[in-house]
Amino acid sequence: MSMSVAGGTTVVGAGEIAPYDAFKLHEGYSPDSKGKRKGPTELTAVDEHITHNEGMAIDDLEERPFFVKIDPRDGVVGALKKLDEQLQAKGEASILSKKEPITWVGEEITPGQVGLINHGGLPKLLLRPGRYPGMPLRNWIAREYLGTKTLSETVIEFQGLVIVQVSQNQAAVVADPQNNVFVIKNGGFVALSLVGSYNILAVIDQTHLSTVVKDKVTGATLGWTQEVKMTRNTGRGGGDREFVVALFLNIPANNCAILQKGNDFIIIRAGQHYVVDPSVTLRGMFTFGENQLEMSTKDIYTRDQVPVQLTIYLKWQLVEPLKLTTHGYATAYEAYVSLSLPPSFLLFVDSRLCF
Repeated sequence: MSMSVAGGTTVVGAGEIAPYDAFKLHEGYSPDSKGKRKGPTELTAVDEHITHNEGMAIDDLEERPFFVKIDPRDGVVGALKKLDEQLQAKGEASILSKKEPITWVGEEITPGQVGLINHGGLPKLLLRPGRYPGMPLRNWIAREYLGTKTLSETVIEFQGLVIVQVSQNQAAVVADPQNNVFVIKNGGFVALSLVGSYNILAVIDQTHLSTVVKDKVTGATLGWTQEVKMTRNTGRGGGDREFVVALFLNIPANNCAILQKGNDFIIIRAGQHYVVDPSVTLRGMFTFGENQLEMSTKDIYTRDQVPVQLTIYLKWQLVEPLKLTTHGYATAYEAYVSLSLPPSFLLFVDSRLCF
């Protein structure tokens, strides 16, 4: 099992990306320009420092204190034991309870569950199945039993202990103690927030994003997006404010999205992607498929006062969406009506009149 994590990266996903030099730079580019730019740069992709397919390795995060990757061979229990060893090596309190289970009385924990104990504000875990009796058979001074959780749950948060594990279709957006945001896909981790808390901002179903993006002219679905926000206190007078920290994109086949980073435009092909770089914004979504628009005119009267109504069928196909974005158009129809772009950005335009 491989796990993808992105922190400080821009776009992560399995989308098909065109070659770097498929479109060589910006409008007005020529071999004699020697790299000089006159306007916004048009790129079909950018180098690997901006677009990634897998993101930052989870092993890089394991250098953080009290942060352990969930190994698929050991599961959550193995990761909790490794975390407990780290804590004891640093002189901190253990998170695994030393209580022994019995079979005839007490709170029951079945295989696949973990028991939760609040021990003076710190977490204590019961990992062994069985029954755990109360007072006076066991010492429960300064301890409170708070029930069980299933080890396969996506997120478990308890007294500063965080357990996250997501499936192939999920993505967990996490803010670390320094408010840096990273995304976990296809894996998980356990952490104890002794040096700062890990906040699970959202768990996203990447195939069912919340916002539908439609072509406002044809009504065709261009894709889906979903923003993830983080609420933080901004100090005196500011109060709690929400900040967008991640943007998820789901682009259907034969469609694309245009992102902007600084003065550069980036075209992202079909697939599931996410953006965590605040300097990158979504400019629009487009389709490479055929589009058709039907327009009816008002009644036109002949010399003999006979009303005639016309129906116009307009069909087109977009081949260069970057040109639309560079000139500030949201749809190919707007650009065609204004006639400010050369017809090269469309593969064909077919119009018919019907009486």
